[in-house]
Amino acid sequence: MQPRDFENMREDQERGIWRVVCHPVTGAKSDLELLVVGPDSATAARATAAMVDELAELADLDGRVSGEKRARAKARYLARHVKDWRGAGDASYSFDACTRLIEVSRYVEACVDTWAGDRRGFWERAR
Repeated sequence: MQPRDFENMREDQERGIWRVVCHPVTGAKSDLELLVVGPDSATAARATAAMVDELAELADLDGRVSGEKRARAKARYLARHVKDWRGAGDASYSFDACTRLIEVSRYVEACVDTWAGDRRGFWERAR
């Protein structure tokens, strides 16, 4: 690989990939799809920086952040990796709506966490 290949990978990951949220038990496809950016995208880099800033702001005088506040920061971090959604019925996409979805569903949280770190889908698409 050449340096330009990594730049191309970053640009491709910035476009994101539509990922289907399947049923957590049966694996059946649902109507809900999330457009998730890749781990090397500029959006992912900004999400990391925002989470670090948010945790610094949430810390008490001893530098501690409660578990509840950490969980909220993590949900917001993951929601920043989702650019859009479709198939959500009447629920239109927004960052806040996506954060709420991740907060109420540990399954969706796990899915987004996995997809946000997955380079394979982008690699397969580029081939």
